[in-house]
Amino acid sequence: VADVADSDFGEGGTNRRGNISWIAWAPTDFTVLSLKQFLTKPIEKALDPNDKPVNRWQLDYLVKF
Repeated sequence: VADVADSDFGEGGTNRRGNISWIAWAPTDFTVLSLKQFLTKPIEKALDPNDKPVNRWQLDYLVKF
């Protein structure tokens, strides 16, 4: 169901498969820096308007308070 699909994975929606890799580092007790890589490709190319693989990097900085 597209309503529960991760919008960061591929171009969002369904009809994608792939891997997510990440590394995280907590420099202090209240901050976390993480780097994620999403490598996806379409399952059925005829059903996907963007039939190319998607390689996305995402950098997150979390502050807890």
